Amino acid sequence: MARNTAEQRGLTAGLTGQEREQLKKYMNSQRSTVHAIIALMVLIVVVVILSFLLLPGSIEAAKNALILSGISVISIIGLCFRRMQLTRKIEYLRSVDKAWLSVIRGKASKLYNKKCAEWGMSEYPFHFEHSNYWVDDDTLCIVEDKETYLSHYTPEDTRPHPIYLTEIPIDRIQYYTKEGDVQYTSHVSGGGGGGSSLSGAIVGGLIAGDAGAIIGSRKKTAPIKTEIQTHDTRQTVLRYYDDLGKLEVMTFRGFSVYDFLLSAIPDKDLTTIQLGGGGQHRRSPNTYSAAPSLGAGSTKSKLMKLQQLYLDDQITLEEYKEQRKRLLEEQ
Repeated sequence: MARNTAEQRGLTAGLTGQEREQLKKYMNSQRSTVHAIIALMVLIVVVVILSFLLLPGSIEAAKNALILSGISVISIIGLCFRRMQLTRKIEYLRSVDKAWLSVIRGKASKLYNKKCAEWGMSEYPFHFEHSNYWVDDDTLCIVEDKETYLSHYTPEDTRPHPIYLTEIPIDRIQYYTKEGDVQYTSHVSGGGGGGSSLSGAIVGGLIAGDAGAIIGSRKKTAPIKTEIQTHDTRQTVLRYYDDLGKLEVMTFRGFSVYDFLLSAIPDKDLTTIQLGGGGQHRRSPNTYSAAPSLGAGSTKSKLMKLQQLYLDDQITLEEYKEQRKRLLEEQ
């Protein structure tokens, strides 16, 4: 979800809309001035050449060409002076925009640190592909990192931008798991020379036997090349229920996120659930019933039974923690 707080309203600054329109107008005028200078210079050259070609040796032609050239030179000087004025105005407006952008990003950086601290982000969160991950107050939190957040602010867009935060209560996570693997394919090409040729894909193997004999005995006209191609289909899959009880799926490239989740919330790992809970899937948090009784027995046996109830999806995480705390206090 997007977290756009009241503090962000004070971040908007920089050029006003009128100043930005002026900047665009100055830049367009600057381009037009440059085009006019080039056109006049070309005109001078063309007029001089045509005058001497059409009226060779004519004093009048030379005089007219000289007058026209003088007018054009004066016009070019005026246009150059105009271009210098426009350039100074553009540089000033851009410097104002750049200075304001630095101020805005500084404020945005402080705001980012403040809000992340309020949301419970640790000092060294797990970082993966432009996002920070952490677990706080039984909630998995995912927020865009500071560099990504600050990149939203540009000279063309200094409006307040929300900080995108995803919060998933742990008791709504059905499970997470890792899928896919890495495969390497060797592609062999080359050879020739009128004899037999060999090309194709060889997975994890060597060229030997008859094929090897063919390559070793024929006359080569091109070197044999082997290219190793990597096919990486690894991904981490996270399944959870949203606020409306609808099942959502998030996927992450590779196993880095899986390793983080395994260290942060190991009980939601699919393999752990299957080994301890008979492969049952978690239901929507809105469908949980009252916690079953643990019955009689020692505290140790009750704790083990309580853990099994949680893994079997019979009680919620809050119920598990509450009953576990009560059992430990009864010792």
